[in-house]
Amino acid sequence: MNTTENHNNTNEIYENIWKCLDKGVNDRFSDYHTFSLATAPKNIVEVRTVVLRGYDRKNQSIIFHTNNLTSKISEIKNNSNSRRLILSAWNPNQINEMALPPCHTLAQFRVMNGKLSCQLYQRSADMFLGVPFNIASYSLLTHMLAQICNLELGTFVWVGGDCHIYKNHMEQVAEQLKREPQNLPNLHMPLFKNLHELLKTKPNDYVLENYNPLESIKAPMAV
Repeated sequence: MNTTENHNNTNEIYENIWKCLDKGVNDRFSDYHTFSLATAPKNIVEVRTVVLRGYDRKNQSIIFHTNNLTSKISEIKNNSNSRRLILSAWNPNQINEMALPPCHTLAQFRVMNGKLSCQLYQRSADMFLGVPFNIASYSLLTHMLAQICNLELGTFVWVGGDCHIYKNHMEQVAEQLKREPQNLPNLHMPLFKNLHELLKTKPNDYVLENYNPLESIKAPMAV
């Protein structure tokens, strides 16, 4: 990532890709798939698996694109044995538009015995700063999706491609290795039944019980 440029703008990245996998939010409506009003799926609004992009009055067409996240929730609920429960952040058509292509590239979910599990593939893994945050983030996401889909928790599996420690993190890693792991905390989340209710929650609604962290170890971001 070139931080000499506008470092406050990462352009098309995780949030946008999860919600708008087919195209970026700045693409013209003509680039999106269209359905005639007469043949549009009846559940187009109810299942919330598409994002309405506009209405073409001349051709009487609805313009939309797939919502990557909501479609996965619908599939987990309605086709839990699927081998295609994949949440992807990697869209080759948009890689050149990103300040940094997605590091945590693909998450695959699996339902077995009423439990939701997640396996994350991370193409590029900053083992000191990035990976711990990514593991925590996707673990929380698995908790959230399990609650929405009325499932119990399974396991979280992390897989790394290029796993590395930067030179300016070596001292911090040495300090980390001296420490003894703490007991894991318990997560308490607010009640929500769907993604709409989840998005209304606030960070203060989530509690880590028996969380006793050691003093933080500071390190610069490697670029």
